[in-house]
Amino acid sequence: NEAESKESLNTLSRELVELNLLEDVIPIICSEMEKILQCQIVPEFWKFFDSIEEQQDDNSKIRCEFQVFRSALAYLYRKHQIIMRMLDRLKYMHEKSGKKFVYRFDEVFKSNLLAQLPSNFTKIVHSFYYVAFKVFINNKTDEEEDEFMEEKEECSGCDLPIIRCQCQELVNAFTEVNLSLNRMGLLDRISGYTLTLLVQDEIQHHILKTCRGNFDTQHMQNLENWLEKIVMEWLTRIYNNGSSK
Repeated sequence: NEAESKESLNTLSRELVELNLLEDVIPIICSEMEKILQCQIVPEFWKFFDSIEEQQDDNSKIRCEFQVFRSALAYLYRKHQIIMRMLDRLKYMHEKSGKKFVYRFDEVFKSNLLAQLPSNFTKIVHSFYYVAFKVFINNKTDEEEDEFMEEKEECSGCDLPIIRCQCQELVNAFTEVNLSLNRMGLLDRISGYTLTLLVQDEIQHHILKTCRGNFDTQHMQNLENWLEKIVMEWLTRIYNNGSSK
């Protein structure tokens, strides 16, 4: 349990201090963690993106890329949490000896990870958020549209037969990935640029689809409502751990 773990750390810290080894041991451990990050964790993370198989159509490929991105982030987050727990222990031991623990793991983590971006990564990130946005719009349709869509055989959100709709699973995956990115401090670095481009494209598509060159007061009001209820709420959920507030 936690009490026993802290007691063990206290004992180890005292022994290392008595042997005058604490200042030498901690940098060695940090260095080894960096090697594991650089030589094992980061390459294994990027290897996920080499495994995308050819699909029969664009929708299947986009859904495949969505799942690959989700699996890769789940792996990275698990490894990140293991390292963070180790760093918490090192910090506890170091500060128990009366000294301040200074190690900028955040910088080491991001520099190692982002130095090895594969050529297809931006496209995969775009596919992930494209699917998420499409599902979100489908879930936000009004009651009349919902009734109409329920009569169709295919879900407009996930493009699967209604009886096999996976929209809720996709929403859960979307929330899980953004939460992980937020906790690792990677959301803006990995998703920011792609989100900007995607939102610009969706706004342009919506204008062409609904306004058709007619920008009278009614159309502008509808556009403002769409931006507030769809785009802004979706972005708020991304940066607010799934919450719309």
